[in-house]
Amino acid sequence: MDWAEKSAKRSVTAKDKKYGLLDPPEHPPEDYRLAVERGLSPTRLSWRIIRASLRYVIPGSLLLMLSNVAAMLIPLAVGTVVDDVIAPLTDGGTWGSVASMAAWWLAALAGLYLVRTLGFRFGGRLGWYAVQRNAFELSQQVLARIFHPRGIEGAARPSGQLLSIATLDTRAAGSSIWVTIYPPGFVVGILVSMVMLFLIHPWLGLFVLLLLPVLMTGSQLLARPLRRRSTAEQGALAANTAAATDYLRGYRTIAGLHAQQEVSERYIASSQEALTHAVASTDARSAFRGLSVSTSQIFGAAMVALAAWLALEGSITVGELVTVAGLVVALVIPIEELIDTLGQVWSRAQAGAERVTRFLNTGHHPAAQGREPVPEEAPDGVELSIQGLEVEPGEQLNLQLRQGDFQVLDLDQAQVAVLEDILGLRREILDDVEVTVRRSPLAELDPEALRATVLAVPHQPAIFNGSILDNVLPGHTDTDAERRKAAKALRTAGVADREFPQGLDQDTGDNGSALSGGQQQRVALARALAAEPEVLVLINPTSSVDVVTENLIAQRVAYQRRNLTTLVVTDARAFATHRAREAADA
Repeated sequence: MDWAEKSAKRSVTAKDKKYGLLDPPEHPPEDYRLAVERGLSPTRLSWRIIRASLRYVIPGSLLLMLSNVAAMLIPLAVGTVVDDVIAPLTDGGTWGSVASMAAWWLAALAGLYLVRTLGFRFGGRLGWYAVQRNAFELSQQVLARIFHPRGIEGAARPSGQLLSIATLDTRAAGSSIWVTIYPPGFVVGILVSMVMLFLIHPWLGLFVLLLLPVLMTGSQLLARPLRRRSTAEQGALAANTAAATDYLRGYRTIAGLHAQQEVSERYIASSQEALTHAVASTDARSAFRGLSVSTSQIFGAAMVALAAWLALEGSITVGELVTVAGLVVALVIPIEELIDTLGQVWSRAQAGAERVTRFLNTGHHPAAQGREPVPEEAPDGVELSIQGLEVEPGEQLNLQLRQGDFQVLDLDQAQVAVLEDILGLRREILDDVEVTVRRSPLAELDPEALRATVLAVPHQPAIFNGSILDNVLPGHTDTDAERRKAAKALRTAGVADREFPQGLDQDTGDNGSALSGGQQQRVALARALAAEPEVLVLINPTSSVDVVTENLIAQRVAYQRRNLTTLVVTDARAFATHRAREAADA
């Protein structure tokens, strides 16, 4: 079975799949409930996440409250059975005298266990659904910020770092919902147990009432260093992920430079730093967890000791002692989890929310602040003008591209990078440099409108997951006409279907890893040609292509773009020779 058949089979399977209650849908939801704007603090973001999920949080929390109440009533039912059924039988009573009472309480126990189990299952499921949905919505807003046409101010961020924020940090921030799902149920269960303990003996209720606030306050104080270490851990993990992603993406270049040893040493150092922070954070979590478990266990043991003393004094019955022992067992888990959820989980959620809000609060790139539309046509026929850009000491570039021009420009690598950043709106234009599109200053033009008119293809364009044809189809449409246009662009770029075992349906792999460097460049060139922009700027489009193929590409590109405006920034002789030949023919 080839790749296309497997892909079709997966599509059919996904289409025919039936989804149950709270299962993930086939397609992402369109009605986002989480609204995130700039200026939010980590705490405000966490509460915004909680408010956006109230339709799941409220029923989930109510079900878990019901589950915890049932858990606290189970020891009461057991103690009552001891006092009203077992005690009379040990005193010489007959089974017939207690049969109805035994049947009633056994039925009550079965009902309580059923409520306990179902409430916990479905309440937790609602909570998990809310966590997943909010993590998804938050990740989509992070992705929207990453791909915003106006870019991100500051230095370019490694793709691995952005990936970490969009996945690990959004998932951690979404887990803040847990504090509204489980803790309310724990609190209600503890309150019910306190009332029951007061009814059994006031000292038992007072013991819980006085000691529990001390435990909760202490846990919050101990959780502060845990939050700091969690933030450091997630930051180091993001840096290490970014390094790994970038090293893998540029492995061919690294291997060509024989720099594997240097890169390996850098990655080991980055990994060691991430490991150090992870161990420190894990130590803090383990210490916090151990302290919370030990504290809750000591609390339970002290409660049982007090109840045993009261039973020996004759202040409570044997059945009430059994009830207290059962309540202690039932109380240990809520107290332990309450401390853990409000401490450890909230700390990790705040650490994730801090990294997410820091990124979302980042401003747009200052070079992409324009608001004006691109004029429909140039008043004097000049589509693109670059004036005053220094290319050599004392030498400036003064370039004008008119409608239908095909020009070739040879610059050194430093100036190529400057020009690429300027046209990509990633660098502010100096005061003595003037760049205009149809006589409108570049800095004043709306980025989306500008890119719809002037397409500047970077030297290292991205290759997306999917087939070669998918990477080239304009607008990601799949009509017959668009497929023919994409196939034509691929032929112009020197991409032949016979190069690949599966033709143009060949999978490109992760970041184009299944393609060679030259194949990646040609696919990216074909994508630019298929878009048919009015002004096309190509930056070293064939630097990884052999000379024969390069000559063929130069000829075909010039022919296909003969009525459109094109600038090729390259030192390749094929484009310069072809341009000179055209000028001579003219």
